Amino acid sequence: MIFVGAANQGSDLARRENLDRLLMIFTAYLGSSDNPFVHDVLDKLSGLLAAVRKVLAQTATDLPGVAALAPESELIHTLNESDVPLAGTPSFIRANFGNTTEPLLKLLEPISDQGFGNVLNDLVVPWRGVDNLGKRTASGRPRLNFGSDTAPQGHWYHLNYFDSPDVRKFVAQRLGIA
Repeated sequence: MIFVGAANQGSDLARRENLDRLLMIFTAYLGSSDNPFVHDVLDKLSGLLAAVRKVLAQTATDLPGVAALAPESELIHTLNESDVPLAGTPSFIRANFGNTTEPLLKLLEPISDQGFGNVLNDLVVPWRGVDNLGKRTASGRPRLNFGSDTAPQGHWYHLNYFDSPDVRKFVAQRLGIA
Protein backbone atom coordinates (compact mmCIF):
# COMPACT_ATOMS: atom_id res chain seq x y z
CA MET A 1 0.00 0.00 0.00
CA ILE A 2 1.30 3.45 -0.90
CA PHE A 3 -0.30 6.41 0.88
CA VAL A 4 0.08 9.58 -1.21
CA GLY A 5 -1.06 12.70 0.64
CA ALA A 6 -3.53 10.42 2.46
CA ALA A 7 -5.95 11.75 5.03
CA ASN A 8 -5.20 8.88 7.42
CA GLN A 9 -6.12 11.10 10.37
CA GLY A 10 -8.76 13.01 8.41
CA SER A 11 -8.58 16.63 7.32
CA ASP A 12 -9.67 19.68 9.25
CA LEU A 13 -10.94 21.09 5.96
CA ALA A 14 -13.82 18.59 6.17
CA ARG A 15 -15.16 20.21 9.35
CA ARG A 16 -18.15 22.49 8.74
CA GLU A 17 -16.73 25.40 10.77
CA ASN A 18 -13.41 25.32 8.89
CA LEU A 19 -15.03 25.12 5.46
CA ASP A 20 -17.24 28.09 6.34
CA ARG A 21 -14.19 29.99 7.63
CA LEU A 22 -12.28 29.23 4.42
CA LEU A 23 -15.15 30.50 2.29
CA MET A 24 -15.20 33.72 4.38
CA ILE A 25 -11.44 34.04 3.93
CA PHE A 26 -11.78 33.70 0.14
CA THR A 27 -14.46 36.41 0.17
CA ALA A 28 -12.22 38.65 2.32
CA TYR A 29 -9.30 38.16 -0.06
CA LEU A 30 -11.49 39.20 -2.96
CA GLY A 31 -12.61 42.20 -0.91
CA SER A 32 -9.03 43.27 -0.30
CA SER A 33 -8.43 43.65 -4.03
CA ASP A 34 -7.29 47.07 -5.28
CA ASN A 35 -9.52 46.65 -8.32
CA PRO A 36 -12.55 49.01 -8.07
CA PHE A 37 -14.57 46.71 -10.34
CA VAL A 38 -14.11 43.82 -7.88
CA HIS A 39 -15.28 46.06 -5.00
CA ASP A 40 -18.34 47.21 -6.96
CA VAL A 41 -19.31 43.62 -7.79
CA LEU A 42 -18.76 42.47 -4.20
CA ASP A 43 -20.89 45.34 -2.85
CA LYS A 44 -23.74 44.45 -5.19
CA LEU A 45 -23.48 40.73 -4.49
CA SER A 46 -22.66 40.75 -0.76
CA GLY A 47 -26.02 39.29 0.32
CA LEU A 48 -25.91 36.66 -2.39
CA LEU A 49 -22.32 35.74 -1.51
CA ALA A 50 -23.23 35.28 2.16
CA ALA A 51 -26.12 32.98 1.19
CA VAL A 52 -23.95 31.01 -1.24
CA ARG A 53 -21.24 30.66 1.42
CA LYS A 54 -23.79 29.30 3.89
CA VAL A 55 -25.26 26.82 1.38
CA LEU A 56 -21.85 25.64 0.19
CA ALA A 57 -20.61 25.10 3.73
CA GLN A 58 -23.67 23.07 4.64
CA THR A 59 -23.88 21.14 1.38
CA ALA A 60 -20.18 20.31 1.07
CA THR A 61 -19.82 18.96 4.59
CA ASP A 62 -23.03 16.93 4.16
CA LEU A 63 -21.53 15.05 1.22
CA PRO A 64 -20.65 11.54 2.45
CA GLY A 65 -17.09 11.68 1.10
CA VAL A 66 -16.36 15.03 2.74
CA ALA A 67 -18.06 14.13 6.01
CA ALA A 68 -16.05 10.88 6.19
CA LEU A 69 -12.80 12.88 6.07
CA ALA A 70 -13.53 14.88 9.22
CA PRO A 71 -11.02 13.81 11.91
CA GLU A 72 -13.83 12.81 14.27
CA SER A 73 -15.78 10.83 11.66
CA GLU A 74 -16.78 7.21 12.15
CA LEU A 75 -14.62 6.18 9.16
CA ILE A 76 -11.43 7.80 10.47
CA HIS A 77 -12.09 6.48 13.98
CA THR A 78 -12.72 2.93 12.70
CA LEU A 79 -9.65 2.92 10.47
CA ASN A 80 -7.41 4.11 13.28
CA GLU A 81 -8.82 1.80 15.95
CA SER A 82 -8.68 -1.32 13.79
CA ASP A 83 -6.40 -4.15 14.89
CA VAL A 84 -6.39 -5.64 11.41
CA PRO A 85 -2.74 -6.05 10.43
CA LEU A 86 -1.52 -4.33 7.30
CA ALA A 87 -0.55 -6.68 4.49
CA GLY A 88 2.98 -5.94 3.33
CA THR A 89 4.86 -2.76 4.08
CA PRO A 90 2.98 0.50 3.64
CA SER A 91 4.83 3.46 2.17
CA PHE A 92 4.06 7.15 2.53
CA ILE A 93 4.45 10.27 0.40
CA ARG A 94 3.71 13.62 2.00
CA ALA A 95 4.48 17.31 1.64
CA ASN A 96 4.91 20.27 3.94
CA PHE A 97 3.92 22.99 1.50
CA GLY A 98 4.95 26.59 2.02
CA ASN A 99 7.09 29.44 0.73
CA THR A 100 6.02 28.99 -2.87
CA THR A 101 7.01 31.42 -5.58
CA GLU A 102 3.95 30.61 -7.73
CA PRO A 103 1.56 33.62 -7.54
CA LEU A 104 -1.73 31.69 -7.32
CA LEU A 105 -0.37 29.24 -4.75
CA LYS A 106 1.09 32.13 -2.75
CA LEU A 107 -2.50 33.35 -2.31
CA LEU A 108 -3.64 29.88 -1.18
CA GLU A 109 -0.94 29.41 1.47
CA PRO A 110 -2.34 31.78 4.13
CA ILE A 111 -5.86 30.54 3.41
CA SER A 112 -4.80 26.93 3.89
CA ASP A 113 -2.80 27.82 6.99
CA GLN A 114 -5.87 29.47 8.55
CA GLY A 115 -8.06 26.50 7.61
CA PHE A 116 -5.61 24.17 9.36
CA GLY A 117 -4.96 26.47 12.29
CA ASN A 118 -1.33 26.86 11.14
CA VAL A 119 -0.69 23.09 11.28
CA LEU A 120 1.80 21.88 8.66
CA ASN A 121 -0.10 20.68 5.58
CA ASP A 122 -0.01 20.02 1.84
CA LEU A 123 -2.94 22.41 1.23
CA VAL A 124 -5.45 19.57 1.84
CA VAL A 125 -4.21 17.14 4.51
CA PRO A 126 -2.03 17.66 7.58
CA TRP A 127 1.64 16.66 7.32
CA ARG A 128 1.61 14.46 10.42
CA GLY A 129 -1.65 12.72 9.51
CA VAL A 130 -0.33 11.12 6.33
CA ASP A 131 1.93 8.55 7.97
CA ASN A 132 -0.05 8.05 11.18
CA LEU A 133 -2.06 4.84 11.08
CA GLY A 134 -3.49 4.98 14.58
CA LYS A 135 -2.68 1.79 16.48
CA ARG A 136 -0.29 0.65 13.77
CA THR A 137 2.95 2.54 14.01
CA ALA A 138 4.38 3.90 10.79
CA SER A 139 7.89 4.39 12.13
CA GLY A 140 10.57 2.80 10.02
CA ARG A 141 8.27 2.58 7.00
CA PRO A 142 9.48 3.81 3.60
CA ARG A 143 8.49 7.40 3.00
CA LEU A 144 9.18 10.21 0.60
CA ASN A 145 8.98 13.65 2.20
CA PHE A 146 8.78 16.96 0.40
CA GLY A 147 9.93 19.33 3.09
CA SER A 148 10.22 18.35 6.75
CA ASP A 149 8.73 19.06 10.17
CA THR A 150 10.66 22.31 10.27
CA ALA A 151 11.26 23.18 6.61
CA PRO A 152 8.40 23.64 4.17
CA GLN A 153 8.99 23.53 0.44
CA GLY A 154 7.06 25.45 -2.18
CA HIS A 155 6.63 23.21 -5.17
CA TRP A 156 4.93 19.89 -4.34
CA TYR A 157 1.47 19.83 -2.79
CA HIS A 158 -1.69 17.74 -2.65
CA LEU A 159 -2.75 18.17 -6.28
CA ASN A 160 0.56 17.69 -8.06
CA TYR A 161 2.36 14.82 -6.32
CA PHE A 162 2.42 12.68 -9.46
CA ASP A 163 4.02 15.48 -11.49
CA SER A 164 7.17 14.81 -9.48
CA PRO A 165 9.72 12.45 -11.05
CA ASP A 166 10.73 11.50 -7.48
CA VAL A 167 7.18 10.35 -6.71
CA ARG A 168 6.92 8.32 -9.91
CA LYS A 169 10.30 6.69 -9.19
CA PHE A 170 9.38 5.98 -5.53
CA VAL A 171 6.06 4.39 -6.55
CA ALA A 172 7.70 2.30 -9.29
CA GLN A 173 10.34 1.08 -6.85
CA ARG A 174 7.75 0.20 -4.21
CA LEU A 175 5.73 -1.70 -6.81
CA GLY A 176 8.86 -3.50 -8.00
CA ILE A 177 8.64 -2.21 -11.57
CA ALA A 178 11.68 0.09 -11.57
